[in-house]
Amino acid sequence: MSSPTKVPANMTSGVVKDTDKASKTVSFGSSANSGKIIQLNSSGNIPPNLLNPVADQFRLNADQAITTAEVDLSSWERIDSTGQGTTSSQLSQSSGIFSFPSTGLYLVMFHSSFSRVSSNVDIIELRLRGSTDNFATNHLLVESGGAVTGSTPSEMAPLVTLFNVTNTTNDKIKITVQADATGTTLNGSSATNKTYITFLRITGT
Repeated sequence: MSSPTKVPANMTSGVVKDTDKASKTVSFGSSANSGKIIQLNSSGNIPPNLLNPVADQFRLNADQAITTAEVDLSSWERIDSTGQGTTSSQLSQSSGIFSFPSTGLYLVMFHSSFSRVSSNVDIIELRLRGSTDNFATNHLLVESGGAVTGSTPSEMAPLVTLFNVTNTTNDKIKITVQADATGTTLNGSSATNKTYITFLRITGT
């Protein structure tokens, strides 16, 4: 398969009117750009903001005691260790509730690490909850969990789903944890990923 032909902007002079050309720094999703021709940037690539990728990751930065009450995980920080990185288009987080920067279909992947502290616990449940009304109400999207004992003092559990964001004001997610007894903790760290969540924007909708 042959590579696409790249036509520099100066070759379109007199052929394509300037008003029909999109800016090299065009904003994503603007109706003002409908029908316009994309101009490649100085590297000969489609401007990254037109593709609007989102790759973001947060980690729990402190241990969270797991009790019999369902609680929201709220002690998050964006990853910042050497070698780690995210796109410039990022999510926002407030009191454990994650908001998305743009509409689209997102892959959400949560990894948890939890440990026995003082006693065996038979049921530990982690839940990914979503909302389409800014958490006036919510619905359970994914549930996972495990148990810990003296012979199995630590476990890991994932939560993975696709989340369709059609309204960035109202469509949000959060993670909760609950157990049938006290005696365990969800592991957090401000230096490395132990319990963490990853967001990837797969496509627009």
